Amino acid sequence: MEGKTETIEAGSVIFLGSNQMHSVRNARTTPCSYYVIELRGKKA
Repeated sequence: MEGKTETIEAGSVIFLGSNQMHSVRNARTTPCSYYVIELRGKKA
């Protein structure tokens, strides 16, 4: 993210904001899961 390379371990959680450019990928051969959560506030 933003030119940085990081490795996380199995079971870790990462957060990426909606406007952050990234190239997240699974570097292993075992499957991984990801979830997209959309938060919406009340409209005025």
